[in-house]
Amino acid sequence: MDLKKEVVTFRDGSKVTVCEENHTIANVLIDLENKTNAELQAEGELAVKEKREPDFTKWGWSVLYNKMAACSTGDVPTLEESEQWPSVEVDKWYAAARRINPQWFKPLDDLKDAEVTKKKGRKRQK
Repeated sequence: MDLKKEVVTFRDGSKVTVCEENHTIANVLIDLENKTNAELQAEGELAVKEKREPDFTKWGWSVLYNKMAACSTGDVPTLEESEQWPSVEVDKWYAAARRINPQWFKPLDDLKDAEVTKKKGRKRQK
């Protein structure tokens, strides 16, 4: 059975192919998440030793990045590289990953829907 795929071309000419999730791709995601969790734990321990706040911004982006990178092949940027990209370029990649693997992004949709409902509720109370 062929997997669904979508090619995303960036303005610099580089390309990624976003593939539908299967067992192999799911394992790549698990490996990326485990690596990220280990790095975040080490960052948290270092932050405690240095008496500072951990870098939660990197954690937030890495959650999305891991999902996008796990299902992509080709000129996949590193997490650090992608942080420097213009939002419009990252958004193209994110949109393709979400179209091809919507099940990976469902919780984000639920959070967005909950926020919209919450805001609508506030308007009614005024």
